[in-house]
Amino acid sequence: MSDAPDPARRNQDLVYTITVGNLGHSTANGVSIVDTLPTAIKFGTVVTTQGSCSLSSTKKEVVCSLGNIVNGNTVTVTIVVKPTTLGTLTNTVNAQAVSPADPNSSNNRATATTVVLQ
Repeated sequence: MSDAPDPARRNQDLVYTITVGNLGHSTANGVSIVDTLPTAIKFGTVVTTQGSCSLSSTKKEVVCSLGNIVNGNTVTVTIVVKPTTLGTLTNTVNAQAVSPADPNSSNNRATATTVVLQ
């Protein structure tokens, strides 16, 4: 996960780019991500290079069903938000696949920390 720009400006676009890759030896089936957005943002848009995404407005979570990812391939999810307050924003995303079992789940979570200025 990356963020740009950093530092960001209040009420201006902040872009989170999430890259989900399959480093395994076989196709990852039923891949999904859940991105828990910071509370001090206004959601703009989300696009993905594969699958579909939606916003759960009650939880401020972006949920994406990315489908199957062949070994060695990646899917990119781009989320545009506008920070609404000054300070530091922390955004965390989690990825998982239905099958096969992931032998290294420690790399399925990423966090971006963004400083927001006037």
